[in-house]
Amino acid sequence: MDNWDPFVKRVKDRFDALYGSKGAKHATSTYPSWKDFFPRAPGIEEIRAYDAEAIRCTAATYKRAIVILNVTCKAARSRGFDISMGHRCTRIDLSRNGAASGLRIVEPSFRTNTSLLSEAERRSISGVGTVGTGWLELLLNENSDAPLRFKEKSSTDGLIERLPEMMSKLETSHAVMVAFWEKRRRSDLAFQAAHVERQKADRELAAERVRRDMLIESAQKWNVARVVREYVVAVEQTSRRRIQPHRLNTAVGAIGHSASQTTSNRARSSRHNPATMARVRDELMSLRDSTTKFSSCPMASGCKHKPCTWLATSACLP
Repeated sequence: MDNWDPFVKRVKDRFDALYGSKGAKHATSTYPSWKDFFPRAPGIEEIRAYDAEAIRCTAATYKRAIVILNVTCKAARSRGFDISMGHRCTRIDLSRNGAASGLRIVEPSFRTNTSLLSEAERRSISGVGTVGTGWLELLLNENSDAPLRFKEKSSTDGLIERLPEMMSKLETSHAVMVAFWEKRRRSDLAFQAAHVERQKADRELAAERVRRDMLIESAQKWNVARVVREYVVAVEQTSRRRIQPHRLNTAVGAIGHSASQTTSNRARSSRHNPATMARVRDELMSLRDSTTKFSSCPMASGCKHKPCTWLATSACLP
């Protein structure tokens, strides 16, 4: 067969280097590995020795496996699938609509003592102490919840004859996978949108808290200013309520007038008693002198003696 799929051609070159003639031009080492024909892309991990292989078969079955893979890949490409090597060469990815279905072709094997095999039977050895069964299996989405497995039932009922069935199952399985990833993407977009909304709400809440703190600070400052204003007004009112000199003189004059009337009444009631008349005269003279001294006190409006006495003392006088 000369009409090889470009992807399958590289797979064929790898198996030709592994099981074909020793002088194959594509052979790059004693044991050609997958990475020799499918170099590791940046960011992809190295292939490990215990990793599964995209195609695992023996020298007796690899040519049939390559033909089955070629027919399958061509049918998949005709349905719009892109074909590439999967993660660490553990599968072949059939990609379409943002989802990838994994494909593998394997030959089951069993354990036996390989040292007892003849030279012809040694082509069926798949590993140390294991021998291939001679029939192939095609696996689709092996690690999914609904893996598909197509087995060769006999030499007359190979996988190529079941190609329409395999493509139909591939379409159905891939549609389910596309729906799953579409739902996953919608969920991720919804989560991102919710995250953006949450960040916006957090920013608005932070701004509201800053505004509230500023209002509280302004209210506190206003309250302090109001208290200061009330204190100043109270101090002014208190200072205004102090007794002024003219009010004090008026009050003293009223007291003196009242005292004079009282003394006059006493004098009228005792006009015939000389001793009483002399005592009343002395009281009037004393009251006149004290009233004159109090009225002329320059410190009456701001006396340092608190509370100020009604009669000015010698300490108040200049």
